[in-house]
Amino acid sequence: MLRSLIAFSFQLLLVVSIGTITEYAFGQEGWTTWVDPENQFTLQHPIPWYFNARADRFQDQDLYFYIDGNLTRLSIDVRNTTSTDLGGAMERLIRNYQMIPGPIQARLFAGPDYVSYTINGKPVGSTIWTYDTTDVGRLVTQDFISIVNGKSVYISYTSPERVFDLYLPDVLKIIQSIKIK
Repeated sequence: MLRSLIAFSFQLLLVVSIGTITEYAFGQEGWTTWVDPENQFTLQHPIPWYFNARADRFQDQDLYFYIDGNLTRLSIDVRNTTSTDLGGAMERLIRNYQMIPGPIQARLFAGPDYVSYTINGKPVGSTIWTYDTTDVGRLVTQDFISIVNGKSVYISYTSPERVFDLYLPDVLKIIQSIKIK
């Protein structure tokens, strides 16, 4: 009896392990699909990236990735909107950066750019900001805004300058993979 129970447990563990491996084999190598619990959007992301999904309506972002221990992070937020004014959304973003209080002042490095990126075939506005901190040095933030199917899409990628370009290709792949429903 004990021997058959051990054999059954091993077989179950093997089936579960193979099922998990097979699940990650689909799509891009080392990537998996995340589906928004409210079924507003899906995206692909690298498997090793740790993330938090919105637990309740009081949290700011739908999805927040912690990419490494260097303060590199990516946040994604999709909300219902009645606006179709992408330029107005970008102007509000720029104004918000210019009004950041305190000793850390954001500087517009590039943008607004409305031609380099799309989500679901819709244009994405993008800006790149730099700001110097005393504890980690220069940080770089690239923000992306789009309006797709009655949803505003806001994506913010922040990283120390020294590793910004290291993760940017994966961030851009994530953006390309976003499907708004």
